[in-house]
Amino acid sequence: MNGQEDAAKSLLPEAASKLIERARTEKSPVWIDNGKLTFFHRVEADTVQVRYATETKPMKRISGSDVWSCQVVLPGVEKGIMSYGFLATEKGKPVRGGGGQRFWRGPNAPAALPPHGVLKGVVEHHDFESQSLDESRVVSVYLPGQNREIAYVVYMSDGDSVESYARILEPFMVSGELPWIAIVGTHSGVYRGEVELSRDDVRRNVRALEYVPSLDPVRFQQHETFFTEEVIGWAEKMSPLPSAAESRVVFGFSNGGSFAATMGIRHPDLFGSVIACAIAGDRYDLSNRPKLTNEFFLVTGTWDTRFHSNVQYLYKTLKKAKVKCRLAVRAAGHDGTMWQEEFIAAMKIIAK
Repeated sequence: MNGQEDAAKSLLPEAASKLIERARTEKSPVWIDNGKLTFFHRVEADTVQVRYATETKPMKRISGSDVWSCQVVLPGVEKGIMSYGFLATEKGKPVRGGGGQRFWRGPNAPAALPPHGVLKGVVEHHDFESQSLDESRVVSVYLPGQNREIAYVVYMSDGDSVESYARILEPFMVSGELPWIAIVGTHSGVYRGEVELSRDDVRRNVRALEYVPSLDPVRFQQHETFFTEEVIGWAEKMSPLPSAAESRVVFGFSNGGSFAATMGIRHPDLFGSVIACAIAGDRYDLSNRPKLTNEFFLVTGTWDTRFHSNVQYLYKTLKKAKVKCRLAVRAAGHDGTMWQEEFIAAMKIIAK
């Protein structure tokens, strides 16, 4: 600390100086003491909020300083992971330096996935003219390389995430911990209209209409045909992919988790394994369906208040129907990092 910094610090209230020093020691704007999180942020603004897990909380400014803080208590936080960010406003408008998206991992949380380098395999994006949807839709395909004997193929919703999942998957294949795996991902439909004005209008949310069966059964059926008949047949003609059900995995998260679960329930002949994270939407009734022979891997975060109960309900429903099912419950919110980690964990079990 130089002389100017010493002088500036001496002008600050003691409480602000202590927080600044603690953040410097932690090398982080969030830390944990006795199960309680402290968020710290410095910015000149009228208001500051912290967005974490699935919640938003106002922060309190220390009088006479630009230091803002708040404390949060979450169950199991020592084992938790979360994305978070700060939103600062001045006269109702966002302030530069408000802070972007960040990530925190608790001291007792599961280890992070290993860092990934340059992708050795290839991701290609194809414009697919769908007869069932009567429109063009992008399909992204990851192949781990030439002359690789593909053991499993993951068919996933939200295909714009194919490359990010390929990057976390590839190191485990290169190391031999997993066999060679391909990914085929269908991109969702676009939002109809002005998102800012109609964000909560589910009738315009094509992704939701195509992924959650109860919202628009006709549109869902069209997308189901696209996914299960058109895309799978096309992908197997394009590349040497395995066609046996036990070698196919259907995967999705959030609304896409609902779609993956529904595909697993409706098409056990196509998908031997189902990985469904943070399932949105429907509750499932298996009472009038033939016994399912595939295996389900369900993933939920305990802080994911909107979706946690859906996952728990499906797990109990599957167990009652004596369907093979595993449940991963993590101290987390609606968090993509947790989904990636549990995706790898599930693939390791599937590939045994």
